[in-house]
Amino acid sequence: MVNDLPLTGHLEANHIPVEPFSSLPRLRISPHGLPYIQLPAPCEEYCLTNYLATPEGVQHDAETEAQILRDTPVSKTLATFLSGGTVTVDSVKQSIEKYQQERIGWCMPVIRLTAEAQADPMPALLGVTLLKRATHAEGGKQYRQIRQREDEGKSDREVGWSISCWLHPAHQGKGITTAAYRYCIKEWFLPYIYTYPGQLRSGFLAVNTASEAFQKKLGFKTVAKSYWLVETRMNNGLEVGDDKEKWKSGCGLWQGFNGEYPIRKEDSDYRHFDDWD
Repeated sequence: MVNDLPLTGHLEANHIPVEPFSSLPRLRISPHGLPYIQLPAPCEEYCLTNYLATPEGVQHDAETEAQILRDTPVSKTLATFLSGGTVTVDSVKQSIEKYQQERIGWCMPVIRLTAEAQADPMPALLGVTLLKRATHAEGGKQYRQIRQREDEGKSDREVGWSISCWLHPAHQGKGITTAAYRYCIKEWFLPYIYTYPGQLRSGFLAVNTASEAFQKKLGFKTVAKSYWLVETRMNNGLEVGDDKEKWKSGCGLWQGFNGEYPIRKEDSDYRHFDDWD
């Protein structure tokens, strides 16, 4: 029986590090052996899990994620599509498997309905809230390659981190992603990763005004801008037009939930970027 396993066994079976995840508040195990974290009120209808661990579960999550990303309004705000890329079930499946094998960052990023997580071995995937080591994509290809080389061999506490999320449109506007990030930042990132102001960053495309508003609500301040999407579109043979501002992206620094970790652009990794304003 799956529930004959100890808590540590359930975490390991679902590609979740025992430490520090076994100590996180609100962690529960479903009758089917799925670790989940029920979000605080008023979002207790939703919970956070990892991607499903079985081959059938990975396929289930990959198919659902690919369908949402391709066939809902979410696609209009994703850099993948705006830069000429595509999303397939196979590409999502590969990303999920890599995420699980390497246990990248926050290992319970998937949003599901709490009732489904408790009752169904294949609960529907509704969205994803990633919190992981920064890839430095906001600086363009050359900048990204240089910064990634600099980060090689460094511990999680020595490098920058960033957020990236999306949610099915039917569940937007309820504060779910805000609640999810407030939980994982407060209960996991701050006590186990955070070491210096400016370590947690964010980015958004100018076309996605909702993302900027969400990040501000979470405590991020937009301090710089980047035109990496212009470079990427041109390299991929896509039109840019005369108004490159349309394709700019904002770069944010987390200031704390209430401004308790102030950080200026000139004191951060964005010091050489153009000012946002």
